[in-house]
Amino acid sequence: MTFVIARRFGDRIIMAADTMISDQRTGRSDVIPGQLKAIILNNRVSVAYAGWSEVGLQAAREAKRILDAGGELDAVRATLLAATRRDTEFILISHMAATSLDRIWQGRVSPNLERTAIGKRTLEARIDALALEVPKIPLSDRSHEEDAFRGAAQKLFESIPVDDAVGGFGILLQASPIGHCYLPHAGVFGWDEIDLRAGPTAQQLADRQSGKTEWRYNVHSPRDYGVGVMGAVVPNAGVGYIYSPLTADVPRPWRFEPPV
Repeated sequence: MTFVIARRFGDRIIMAADTMISDQRTGRSDVIPGQLKAIILNNRVSVAYAGWSEVGLQAAREAKRILDAGGELDAVRATLLAATRRDTEFILISHMAATSLDRIWQGRVSPNLERTAIGKRTLEARIDALALEVPKIPLSDRSHEEDAFRGAAQKLFESIPVDDAVGGFGILLQASPIGHCYLPHAGVFGWDEIDLRAGPTAQQLADRQSGKTEWRYNVHSPRDYGVGVMGAVVPNAGVGYIYSPLTADVPRPWRFEPPV
């Protein structure tokens, strides 16, 4: 299972997704690195899936082949629709002509939506509640509603735990007539008691650095639009991952010396 949610703000659509994969065959979950499930196909089209990762990846790759060959969006919808027979559902975002946001699920297409979610849809209510707590950002060039949704999505994925089948890195995808891209951002998971008056002790700092009571992540994205590749790094663990789901079945890891 997973959780993917998308909201439309005029001609812009923001999609948020987790990376966790639950594997019932092994009795455990692949939380880090998991898999990138919100996938940019080109500068105008993106797709996300929930359900079987193998099915979702193959459907996204076939959709990419259709678009690269000059195929129409209806052919992409047909491919994703066929894949829903294997317990997988999709969100399709397009700016090929007019802005469109579709949910494709259980053999049907719900087109031209303002908002939708797949996977653990019960978490959508938590997003709405968290959005009410996001303050207005001075001088933002976006609407407060869009800023609140972005902030609420990040806050949700920083919850410990979010859900028994949702977690990992929080991914934000921005789709607009200019192009589709991943949004770079940082997140932190902490379960240590904080006392601003006394400040952290040496032991607390050591525990946070080791990942015992806190871990942080940074999401990095290409500078160009339309590239279905991104990176995520956990600084205090000295590990990062490059996600390229259209060409690689698993993220590619790299290791470095953690900062002191």
